[in-house]
Amino acid sequence: DDEALGHEVASVLSLEKTMLLEPGVNLDLLPLGDRKEARRALGLDPELSVLSWLGPLDSAARLDLLALTHRHLAGTALLVGGSGPSDGLIAAMTLATRPSAPVIPVGPDTPAVAVTVGLAADVTMTHSADAARRLLALGRRVVTWAESEVVACAALYPNDQVVFEAAPNSDSLRSAIEAARTADQETPLSDAAVEAARGIVGHSVGARLGQVVLGLLGPK
Repeated sequence: DDEALGHEVASVLSLEKTMLLEPGVNLDLLPLGDRKEARRALGLDPELSVLSWLGPLDSAARLDLLALTHRHLAGTALLVGGSGPSDGLIAAMTLATRPSAPVIPVGPDTPAVAVTVGLAADVTMTHSADAARRLLALGRRVVTWAESEVVACAALYPNDQVVFEAAPNSDSLRSAIEAARTADQETPLSDAAVEAARGIVGHSVGARLGQVVLGLLGPK
């Protein structure tokens, strides 16, 4: 229920406060959050580079390519939010990676997990339009496979590039991740743009985000 979800979010992110809302949460009240605080709450070095995956762990996710790409991203943690037939691959990845570049399963794709990986990561990858809308409502850019259903979500930000497509190979994926990270650093999304996107997304994503407003410790 909403109360349990609120406590889960507060516990995961060690928030000072949460406020539970009725269905149809006003997304204008959901702060963008601070990546460093979210990383500290997960026990990560706040200065660590963080990549995340959010969505189903199925064959369309091409997690083999994500695993290969992650091995070439030195000093980058990979947070995984999702579940599915490829759970075993994620478990194997957690055992095979270096301590300086850990793979950390966060849990299934629930509203609390979406908030966790969205706030903590520099860039999040997904092939799910539903997951992408939640991330974009948080003011986060996303990477996806070319021609996935996520591409259409770019319309939420008509004046900014927020969706970065990768061809199904490691070099293209690495380039897309770096392009998304660079865009986030050099041209952050404005509060007005995020507010407009949230206005388009509206009620449905608000409900999926768990009817919570996160009291984080500072601006994005």
